[in-house]
Amino acid sequence: MKYLVFEVPLPKDSFWIKETRKLLKDYKVQWNVLPYNISVLCLQEAPEHFQICSFMQGKERFQVAPCVRYDHLEAFTSVNKKYHYVSLAPSAIQPSEQLSKMIDGIRSTAEKKNCMITNPKRMGVIIGRIPVETINLNHLQEILKNVDIHVDEYRIQNVVYLDSANRKPLDRWEFFETESIAENEYKKEYLHHLRNAGSNIQLLDPNF
Repeated sequence: MKYLVFEVPLPKDSFWIKETRKLLKDYKVQWNVLPYNISVLCLQEAPEHFQICSFMQGKERFQVAPCVRYDHLEAFTSVNKKYHYVSLAPSAIQPSEQLSKMIDGIRSTAEKKNCMITNPKRMGVIIGRIPVETINLNHLQEILKNVDIHVDEYRIQNVVYLDSANRKPLDRWEFFETESIAENEYKKEYLHHLRNAGSNIQLLDPNF
């Protein structure tokens, strides 16, 4: 399996994380460790040579780091029905349209390249998973309503492409702090490709 994730800089000592762990201490939760992330792509099949630029092409990579507001916890069951996932969920009142659009674009590109995507689109951050036989989903959801989440906005800076075989990053990309920096970096990249294209033409045609 290959994964493309957006790393979310959640502080590990947040009060709500401690409170959630306390409330669920009897349910055999397998807690995730840093860095927390959004699973944009879980790929059953993808060519070995693929990198982040295979899914985020052209100007898609040259964007200001998207922000997202999280304000509650949710629980859902995995596709294979083995686990209930506990997830920090984004605000429905102030959704991040930029982040949603970016994820849609990445998933659409992966589908066009005949990659087999195994996960549905989500913008939440999974913090732990529980075997389904341990707790009823409705009961879990009721417990999570007792956790008071202080509304925070997080800037998603890093994109990472991983291989599940060793969890080592295959590729990494960083978004930009401002529009002007993103635009300047895109222009540099564009000119770089333009020069390379010109060099290739010169090699093929000595009269160029």
